[in-house]
Amino acid sequence: MDLDEKALRLKPAGMAAEEWAVRLELAALYRAFDWLGWTELIYNHITAKVPGAEPHYLINPYSLWYSEVTTSNLVKVDLSGKAVDGSKYPGNIAGVVILSAVHAA
Repeated sequence: MDLDEKALRLKPAGMAAEEWAVRLELAALYRAFDWLGWTELIYNHITAKVPGAEPHYLINPYSLWYSEVTTSNLVKVDLSGKAVDGSKYPGNIAGVVILSAVHAA
């Protein structure tokens, strides 16, 4: 079994494979930024658009360090910044304000 097959087996039931793939890549990017020291404690953010008809994107949970961001704790938000995935974490509000306009374009 290769890495892609293992990653897909961990995908939560009901989540589209395309969203899971974006979550894997975004979480890996957070870890790479952390490893490189490109962080601003808990105050910065990296986002990615969720594929599909709805204008949703993924953002890091506010209060977690980059080294703590995982595929499952990324927060899926709409363009108003409201979490649409039942996350127990709030989204990074500064990121929501700035990047909602970018993702809406």
